[in-house]
Amino acid sequence: MYDMVEKIDGLLRESRLDEAYEYMKAELSAADERGDVPAVMYLLAELAGFCRDTGRMQESIGYAERAEREFPADRDSSEYTAVLLNLANAYRAGGDKRAYEVYARIDELTRRWPEHRAPYHNNYALLLQDDGRFAEAAEELRAALPLVEDDQRRTAITKANLSVCLLHEGDTDGAETMARESLRWFEGQLPSDFHCSAALAAMGDICAAKGDKDKASWYYEAALSEIELHMGRCGFWDIVDEKLKDIYSGSRPHISGLELSRRYFDTFFRPAIKGLTEMCPSLADKVTIGLVGEGSECFGFDDERSFDHDMGPSFCIFADDDVPDEDYKKLVWAYDMLPRTYYGMSYTVGSMPMSDAVSCAHPISSAVS
Repeated sequence: MYDMVEKIDGLLRESRLDEAYEYMKAELSAADERGDVPAVMYLLAELAGFCRDTGRMQESIGYAERAEREFPADRDSSEYTAVLLNLANAYRAGGDKRAYEVYARIDELTRRWPEHRAPYHNNYALLLQDDGRFAEAAEELRAALPLVEDDQRRTAITKANLSVCLLHEGDTDGAETMARESLRWFEGQLPSDFHCSAALAAMGDICAAKGDKDKASWYYEAALSEIELHMGRCGFWDIVDEKLKDIYSGSRPHISGLELSRRYFDTFFRPAIKGLTEMCPSLADKVTIGLVGEGSECFGFDDERSFDHDMGPSFCIFADDDVPDEDYKKLVWAYDMLPRTYYGMSYTVGSMPMSDAVSCAHPISSAVS
């Protein structure tokens, strides 16, 4: 089972969503055939969460209901509480009001199994948000914060959720403080955490509420890229996309290929450089970023018609000859972990010859028209 868990984690970490989905379904069938109850329970939980996050709501409910129905052990247990959390979250995401009943059962159980108390507060708050009960949701999230104070990731998730409540309550400054504190942890993570998209979308809402359309569009664009990377074009993607269309009053304005690639770099790779150079000190002052190739965008001659062939967000990374191969591989890995779409386009990856103009040992990729 360890190998299976590692394989699933690896596929999800690399955002290979279709492969992960098919692999989990195949493993569930195999576990059913051999009567491997622990593997079945694990896979039902993973599939319920995966389907919920990727917009397959009825499948999510089906897997979660089966896990609750077939749970083999004592139903007054930590393990069963986790199963109920999956079920309640599936109902919530699917708009099924049975979620309230299940969260009430979880509330009782978590008084005996407090390790699930923070997830209960956070997820119940999302249900309250969905029903427009933002003041109550904020109280749940405030109750969660002291329970997760030793876990930076969970604290960041909770603060992102709380920022949404505060904005709807009219506390724009408080919402911005929470969202920025959340983003401070998420930004630059490699690979990125899919919860970052919620913090980015919250910042987009805050900037829109303050009338700063340029910043709002920047955050919404970044959120869409992260959502598609980790969850595909799910319901959350649709919601953010509609908000972005409102900001743009319709379609995205045209920008040049150089500006597109610059924004892509500034949004996703620049925040990661600090962590990357801390991981690989040899990269400090040894890497050059640019856009090189034969396409018109590399010369600044592109126009709106150029976007119909091989145009996409990308940039070239040049590493000096003395960068160790192991560090270079991490640089490639970091590039591969970036979102594959930005500004409504997929990035272009192509080969590029060595350039006499730039000292480089390891050309990685280029947007080439």
